[in-house]
Amino acid sequence: MAAQSDMTLLRAEGKIPKEYITPSKKKYKRQIEALEKKSINRRDKMIDDLLHSGLVVLNDSVTNYVNDVLQIIVEANPNIKRKEKLRVYTLRSPNVNAFATDQSIIFVTLGLLANLENEAQLAYVLSHEMVHIQERHTLDLFLETKEINRRKRNDKNILGESSFNARLLAKSMFSKQLEMEADEHGWDLFVNTNYSSQSLPNVFKMLFYSYLPFDDVEFPTDYFDEGTYILPQRYWKKEVDPITPFSDTEEELGTHPSAFKRLNRLEPKIREVAAAEDKENFLVSEERFRSIRKQARYELPLLHLESELLAEAVYNSYLVENLITSDFHTRKIMAKALYMQAKYEHEYESLNPTAINVEGASQRVHFLLD
Repeated sequence: MAAQSDMTLLRAEGKIPKEYITPSKKKYKRQIEALEKKSINRRDKMIDDLLHSGLVVLNDSVTNYVNDVLQIIVEANPNIKRKEKLRVYTLRSPNVNAFATDQSIIFVTLGLLANLENEAQLAYVLSHEMVHIQERHTLDLFLETKEINRRKRNDKNILGESSFNARLLAKSMFSKQLEMEADEHGWDLFVNTNYSSQSLPNVFKMLFYSYLPFDDVEFPTDYFDEGTYILPQRYWKKEVDPITPFSDTEEELGTHPSAFKRLNRLEPKIREVAAAEDKENFLVSEERFRSIRKQARYELPLLHLESELLAEAVYNSYLVENLITSDFHTRKIMAKALYMQAKYEHEYESLNPTAINVEGASQRVHFLLD
């Protein structure tokens, strides 16, 4: 079990950026004047709502670190054209995702940061998103994906609704053509840096396995037992289903390319460079990277609880307790998830996926709650 620590949740700090405090009407005046009905562009309004949703963290240790990595890419590519300064914000979402906006802002989720192996992988993700900004690609949120539909409720969720629904962050996709273009042009930006490309194939595998927790650790069947309080063994799945191999079996939505196909297209370039390069996985700081990844993983149980993903909240609490730190906050999150499962049992029957749809070690927790 991990040692006790004094970890705390992320909090925004410092000076508030102008995009937070500039009224939407003023910020998008040019777009408004260009539209016949004088209405705010829907995509720009959505991003403005996101900035004011409480899901975005600014001037914190994680965001500052990611912006330092971004700066290395910018300095290595002086020909980058931009009207506004590129910047990154951390998004309080468990989804493994990153996306860019027309305002030169890149959003990176805590879910993505929790799954990265090194700084070089983060640099490639940022390079990819920079291409979307440079080429003025249109952000298209697929709001009616299977992932979102399974979490949708007819009434307000139990923890309450914010002005920006966090579930809309589950999927943000470009077309197949634009994603392939961002992969290849992002590679062109990346190779100008001194970051190693050897671990980049695992970025695409991370995207493929984005539905899994950040680690796959067996959940003991006696975890909740204490004294004469013992859960019957029939409540536990004896053998969990194996994790799907990395292949072209990934389900695609619309024209969005699978991670497997994207890697196949880029891998020849990676192999050609990686064999002869002498570059680094960390340029800003390996210590800072491991610290922000630890922080991101520490945040996940609460984010899953807020999204009403109760089995995920329980399993990720167990991961944090065993791999990072054992503290009152983590145990409280697990207790709240179990309490909500018991209190709102009937409501959650249609909300949570059944254990049969889950792979790996976490399936045992899904089976228990089922």
